[in-house]
Amino acid sequence: MPPTARDSLKVEVLVLLGLALAATVWIAYHIQDLGFRIGQPSIGLDYAMGVLWWTVLAVGLVWFGGEDRKLLLLGWVAKFFVVLVAMLFYEQRYGLDAYLYFNTSVTGEHWITPGYDWREEWYLFTDPTLGEDTYRVGQGTENMIRIVMLLSLIVGKYYHALKVVFAFFGLLGCWAFYRAVVVILGRRVPSAFYWLVFFPSILFWSSILGKDPLILLTLGIVAYGAARMLVRSEVAGFGIVGVGLFLAFNVRPWTAMMAGCCLVLAVLLQRGHVLFRLTIVAVVLSTFLFAWGPIQKRFELEDIKSFERLYVKLTEGQDVKSEWTAYTAEFGGSRRAVEAMQVAEQMRSGNYRGVLPLVIFTGLFRPLPFDARNSFSGFAAVENTALLALVFLAIWRLRWTMIRDPVIVLVVSFCILWAALHGGIVMANFGAGVRYKLQALPFMVIGLFLLLHPTGYAQGRAHPLTIAQDDPGRRPGSLGAQTA
Repeated sequence: MPPTARDSLKVEVLVLLGLALAATVWIAYHIQDLGFRIGQPSIGLDYAMGVLWWTVLAVGLVWFGGEDRKLLLLGWVAKFFVVLVAMLFYEQRYGLDAYLYFNTSVTGEHWITPGYDWREEWYLFTDPTLGEDTYRVGQGTENMIRIVMLLSLIVGKYYHALKVVFAFFGLLGCWAFYRAVVVILGRRVPSAFYWLVFFPSILFWSSILGKDPLILLTLGIVAYGAARMLVRSEVAGFGIVGVGLFLAFNVRPWTAMMAGCCLVLAVLLQRGHVLFRLTIVAVVLSTFLFAWGPIQKRFELEDIKSFERLYVKLTEGQDVKSEWTAYTAEFGGSRRAVEAMQVAEQMRSGNYRGVLPLVIFTGLFRPLPFDARNSFSGFAAVENTALLALVFLAIWRLRWTMIRDPVIVLVVSFCILWAALHGGIVMANFGAGVRYKLQALPFMVIGLFLLLHPTGYAQGRAHPLTIAQDDPGRRPGSLGAQTA
């Protein structure tokens, strides 16, 4: 009898689990050398707890009865090799904020709040920095500490266990973006999930103990809700977007605001449902005005046009010949005190048009091979070269009927806006820039998949606004039902 899909799943998972077990045995003999930065008295036990919690979550996925169980299981096994194998070699060489978050869960101390013990004052509705019994939105780092403290009560004060949980958040983020693609195309497309979860930078940076897996998850929720709004005109999508933006705002406030602005633009270009569109725009703009206060205070911005301060804050006080510049160059930094400072000077003089194209290109596609300074930036350069080639190919295949597709508008506008505001960070330090790029990469991957993959917009569609016959979720009159 031919093997069933369930038998095939068991074979694939067992093979991958066997490889994972072999890797674990090898790591166990080298964990003392690989994990010396973590500062745990028993690093072997810490690593074993990470493997245990990975197994617990894997069992949870096995019990998951949804149609995407196989996708999630394969993605989770891939996460094992990144989180519990490859990441150890990265952590041996490079420092991370992850160590600070973990150390706070153990000692209660963090440099942003000297004199406060987070073990006693981590609760979500208090602010130890001000002593106020109120929840302050937009506190990305403080909320990150709170989340780590909460999770450490569940999984224990083990670095690798916490890292595994955050990697699981990253996996769920990829899944949320994939479900957005399913809504957009009106059918399951497993290849889209593989594009997302196995894209090198997404796979790696969504597997650390830090804000990045959380922002990927929250933006995934936003993307899923936006797809239901833009494609099906569902009110429920608006609620999902609201939840995603609120959560994202409490991890990285400026990222949430960028996503909200781009969503407004996409909604304005949506056909039909004028009252629905105007209501969404009014709510989002009102929320934007409310959220602008914390952003303005955080970056000392006088008005919305003074975003050049973001670049100035990155570069002021940096010396071309300083030890810090040499250090960041060794570990992937670019010409920190040269190129980034030149951009800041151009910003001060008001020459936005002259520098923004360079900033945007840098944010999206650098480092390139001529920027590579070590093996890590070399890997990023190879990926960016391939990404740049795919973008050129997608532009070549882009048709006028696709330009007004609200999904494409959302993807492109978010990537450009993100690059305009983060390109300066990339110029200052390629290492940090590559990590922050995780915020824009899923949108880029979705856009490239829709335009380039045979199962994307090209399958059975005259153009992306043509309704799919096998998609009962798209109601007559919704965006998806519009034809040429």
